[in-house]
Amino acid sequence: MRCPVVHCRWGGWSGWSSCSATCGPDGTQFRTRSVAANAQCGGSGCSGPNRETRACNRVCYNSGSVSGSSCVCEPGYMGTCCENDKDECSSANGGCDHACNNTVGSYVCSCRPGFVLDSDGRGCSDHDECLVSDHGCEQRCLNSHGGYSCGCGDGYELDGNGRTCSDIDECAAAEPPCEQMCENSEGGYRCLCEDGYELIPEEPGQCEPVCDPPCATEGNCTAPDKCQCSPGFDGTYCEIDMKERLAQSGDHWTRNSTGCQCYFDYSRFDCACCVDGGCQCTQEHPDQCVQCGYGHMCGVLDDTGIDGWTLSESGCQCPRDSDPNLTCPCCRNRGCPCTNGVPGRCAQCGREAYCEKGGGK
Repeated sequence: MRCPVVHCRWGGWSGWSSCSATCGPDGTQFRTRSVAANAQCGGSGCSGPNRETRACNRVCYNSGSVSGSSCVCEPGYMGTCCENDKDECSSANGGCDHACNNTVGSYVCSCRPGFVLDSDGRGCSDHDECLVSDHGCEQRCLNSHGGYSCGCGDGYELDGNGRTCSDIDECAAAEPPCEQMCENSEGGYRCLCEDGYELIPEEPGQCEPVCDPPCATEGNCTAPDKCQCSPGFDGTYCEIDMKERLAQSGDHWTRNSTGCQCYFDYSRFDCACCVDGGCQCTQEHPDQCVQCGYGHMCGVLDDTGIDGWTLSESGCQCPRDSDPNLTCPCCRNRGCPCTNGVPGRCAQCGREAYCEKGGGK
């Protein structure tokens, strides 16, 4: 026997569920239905969905509006549903110069006493009291935000009454501004230097020694008319070129006036360098060499003679003449007259046959 055909049949819809949100752009609710009778004996199946959804509670508070998947809030409100007041004062003080006062949906700026609110509603401007009166200030009236104060010019300080000014004695300070001498004056002071010193233009209040004439050849003026000379130079003002003077003095033992280790202090290397057969002079003349064994009687450079061996070009008896003949040079430092035709010069004994013109060698 053939069975009767039964088509699928839906049951009734359930009630709508509660909304997934109380406000905002995303609220939804749904309902469902179940099959009441299944298809039999070739009957047709049920068509259509077993679940339906719809939007609900899609509302934005405080005049906000739904736009796509979010609420667009009016200025002064925030939150998913524009339900919260925005505290504009919590960020950068709301742009207010002084006080920021939050209100529902907005805010208001205000100023401290002594100020007024600017036209932009944010800034605060001070009233310059000093434009109206000096308020008893002796020298200066200084406006400040919301008030004023008295001030003094350079070289003065404000008295305890806050209005009058008194001179500052800069010279009596714990750290005077002048290195040597200080002269106070009304509202200022003047630095002075002791004799032999002068003020340094680029270092106010500092003094430096004066050497007149100035130290030559990069020498340093360390005290009035006292120069510290660069290596290879000597004299009160470093005017003596030691190499040149050594050559003029008839010194043929000194290769260089500096650059070698000192015999009297091995830690120093600023003494004379000697040629073969020469030795450094005594400690009093570290820039000169002599024949070894004669270090205690160097051909000292000075201004009393012509060179280190010649005291004068003439005036002494010629050693090879039996008759009186005072035309030969006078020697010093145990020097001997030159014998190779160089007139008026002496050399270290033993070297008199090797003299050179102008050098006494």
